[in-house]
Formats: sequence, C-alpha cells, structure tokens
Amino acid sequence: MPININMPDTRIARGNFGSGGGDGGGASNPFQTFGQLVGLREARDQMETRRLQLDKMREAEDDDRAIRETLQRYESPDEAIGDLYHQGRSSAANVLSKQVYDHRKAQADAYKDQLANYGQRLKLSGNIMSGVTDDPSYQNARPAVEAMLKPIFGDGVADILPTTFDKDHVDKLLKMGMDAQERNQQDQNAVVNAREAIRLQNQTANDNEQYKKNQLEARKYWQGSLSTGLGNSRNQAEWDFWQQQAVENGAPKDLVAGFGRQWSPDAAAHAKRLGLTSAQEEADVARDAAGVRADRRLELAEAAAARAEANAAGGGAGTRITATRQSDITQDTAKEYAKLEAEIREAHMNKTTGAFDPIPEGMQKEYGRRRLTIADADRRARLLPTYDESIAQAQKSGDAAGLAKLQREKDSLLTGGGTATAPAGTATTPAPAPRPKPAQDAARAQELATQLNSGQVTDPAVKARMRAELREISGRLYPTPTSR
Repeated sequence: MPININMPDTRIARGNFGSGGGDGGGASNPFQTFGQLVGLREARDQMETRRLQLDKMREAEDDDRAIRETLQRYESPDEAIGDLYHQGRSSAANVLSKQVYDHRKAQADAYKDQLANYGQRLKLSGNIMSGVTDDPSYQNARPAVEAMLKPIFGDGVADILPTTFDKDHVDKLLKMGMDAQERNQQDQNAVVNAREAIRLQNQTANDNEQYKKNQLEARKYWQGSLSTGLGNSRNQAEWDFWQQQAVENGAPKDLVAGFGRQWSPDAAAHAKRLGLTSAQEEADVARDAAGVRADRRLELAEAAAARAEANAAGGGAGTRITATRQSDITQDTAKEYAKLEAEIREAHMNKTTGAFDPIPEGMQKEYGRRRLTIADADRRARLLPTYDESIAQAQKSGDAAGLAKLQREKDSLLTGGGTATAPAGTATTPAPAPRPKPAQDAARAQELATQLNSGQVTDPAVKARMRAELREISGRLYPTPTSR
C-alpha cells in the first residue's frame, strides 16, 4: 500500500497587487518589503542626527566649561586663547576667538567711522573758510564752521575763531585745518592696521602651530598700527591712548613695550621709523640726506651769489656753473615739485572717482607760495636772485621785457597749471618749466649783451643779475662737462 506524504507548496502565491492577503495566504510583496527598509533607514538616520546633536551639545558644554575655567586664570582673553590652543582645545579656542573678534571689530569699526566723520567735518570747514574774503562773509561762515567743528574740539572751538575777520588768522586756520586732516587720515590708517591685526590673530586655527603662525602675521599689522598712531602723537596723552588701545585689543605686550612709555618728539619720530620697511627706511634716509644736501647747496649758492655780485660791481665775470651742476639743480627742483604734487594729490584727490575735489582758495594760495619757494631755491642755486628781487631790479633798471617775463613766470607759479593727472585750473603743482629752445636762448643772450654793453645799466645789483642770467644761458648753449 503506497504511502502518501504531503509536501509543502513552494510556489509563490500571486495575490493582489498591494494587498496583504488573497490567494497568497497573506504573504507580502517586494514593494512592501522595500518600504519597510526605507522606514528603517530613516529611523536610523534620525537617531544618528539626534546622536550628533547630543554630541555637539556635550562638546559645546565642555568647551564652555573649559573657556570659563581658563579665563579665570588669565587677565586677558588673548592669553586664555593661547592656553586653550596649547591644551589641544582648538574647538574651545576658536569659540572664544570668535567672540573676542566680534566685540573688538565692532569697537574698531565704530572708531573708524567716527574718524571718517571728523575728517569730513574738517574738509567741509576748510571749504567754507576758503570762501571767506571779508568780515560779512566771515560772519556768515563762522556759525557754520563752529557747529561743524564743535563735535571734534568741544566748546573750545569758539576760542580759536575770532569774532571779526582777520585775514592772517583765517589763513592760519586753513593751515591748521590741513594739518588736522592729515593727522586724521593717519589715525584712520592706524585703525585699519589694528583691525586687520585683530582679524588675523583671531581667525580660526586647527591647531597650536596654525595659531602661532596667525599671531606672527598679526604682529606685522600691530607694528604698522603702533608706528602710525604713536608716530602721529603730539603729547603724552595721545601716546598713552594708542598704547592702551593696542594692549586692550590684543597687541603683543613686548611689541608695545618696545616703543617705550615716554613720549617725546624723538620718540615719535623713532616710532614712525619702526613701522617702515627696509626699502621705505632707505628711501626716508635718502630724503633726509637730500634735504641736508639741498640746504648746503642753498648756503653755497647764496655765498656764490654774493661773490658774483661783488665781482660784477667791479666788472668781474663772476663764477660760471658747469653743465653737470645745472643738471643736478634741475633734478633736485623736479623732485621738490614732485613731492609737493604728491601731497596735493593725497589731500584733494577723490580716492573713489580718481578726480580732484575743489581745492579751497586759501589752500591754492598756500600751494602757490610753496611753488614759488621751490622756484626761488632753484634760482639761488643757479646764482640768480629770487623772483621778487629780480622783479625789483628789472623795475629799477627799466628792463620792460625782462620784467614782463619774470612777472609771467611768478604768476604761473602762484596760480598753478594743468598736469597730466589734473585738469587746468585745479591749482595743482605744475611740471618744471620746459627748457628754452636754443633760438630763444640766443635771442635773450643778445638782448642782455646789448643792454650791458650800452652803458645804460649802471646799478651793480642789476648788472649782477643780468650777467648771472647770461652765464646761465651760456651754460646751456655751450655746455662744459667737468667733474664735480
């Protein structure tokens, strides 16, 4: 008799799509299984997210505890930050650095904005005062200038503004205003350097080595900030202010101490030099040396001019300037004009548009006076009288052509002219006058020789001036290169 064995049915029931039962006896389909897997993954991701959040909370609590404990051991937050990096707690150090940076940056920005506001007030006050020409215009301008400057100088500003118009005093005020604007710009530069130092020393670092590199980089900007601020100081109070601000904002104490605690003019000059790069320092030394040489040249020129006049009074020919010496004088004069033009650009060129702002009338006169001073120094070096002396001599001798030429040159210096970087009428520094053409030199030499030989010129000083001019022209027409 055969034995019946009931084996299980291994076929997969087809069932209904998406159903949980039917002919399949309740078996699930693949899509249901996939959905369950997705649900498991989401739950696992959520658990991981919560775990990371809890870890961050615990890390933040741990950082906060480390920060509080470390701050209690030091006087400044900067020392605490350094210790945290040394402990290997870079996360806590970065948190504290960010807090310190945000606070100090806000303070530096506020002070920079205040200085910028003061700079605008000084500039506008100068513009107003430059339009003052008499007492009525002064009385109209005085209240506005007083209101403009009171936030800077306080109630004492009324004491420096006279009750009635005084041209000399107004000119002096314009000069004071220019000096104040220059100082204000230097103070702004010091704050900009300090702000960059604060950023560098508090930027994120992964470890202690990176932190140390950041501090070295920040030190360079602290050096520049202190050099500018202390170098611009006029008294002990200003000196103390810049040192205190530097220390409170994280400047290295040894760097601050290196400038010294006591203010003096020499200390301020030394502070300024400490901020120069080696190339800038060499250039500064060269400028100082050039100034000494220029002073010495002027002394020698004046002595030579006196000898030339004495020789001319006795009929002597005087002393001739070599072509090499003429070239030196021309180069020195060009450098002086270039320095003045750079100063004018710094004071009056709009750094945003690149165009020149209107230059106050009082400042135009001041720049004209300085151009004339440079030109007179040039003439002295060439053994010629100054423009005023030459004009007086020409008037006395009746030299109409020479007088007109001298007056035109002097007026051009006083009023200024166009350059490659500023439109005509901007009253900036003109380039040195072009050298006369040989034909013009020859004609002028003939004119001078005719007047000297005619016997009409009898004044010894006038003769000396005319002979000196003739020697200058001769040096150009017939150069004699010799060693110095």
